Amino acid sequence: YKVNDTFFYFTLYNANKPIYTLKATANGLNWVVGTFVTQGTQPTLISSVTVDSCGRVWAADQYSYIYIYDAITGALLGTFNEVPQPYYILLLDNYELFVTTAGNKVYRFAPQISCTC
Repeated sequence: YKVNDTFFYFTLYNANKPIYTLKATANGLNWVVGTFVTQGTQPTLISSVTVDSCGRVWAADQYSYIYIYDAITGALLGTFNEVPQPYYILLLDNYELFVTTAGNKVYRFAPQISCTC
């Protein structure tokens, strides 16, 4: 997921892999791969990552939930478990959430949340 021209989140579709970050160095000539460190529950099989307008990181774990983390501290802010085996998540600016599953279904939610940052 592209945050800006110098910072990205990405995943490897493999069990027990973390959420990775890709950040450009100050001179912009090199890129550094890091790990987004989460506090609390770490997703097991991350298949999708997105970031909302408040900077919260949303991660789809195909084994269970969609996890929502604080982007700065990595603290778990909440989970969303309305979908079995979430595979890909699309979060619109109005927080309308579309989730595809490993079973080839698409779900749409309007969770009535907003950014209060």
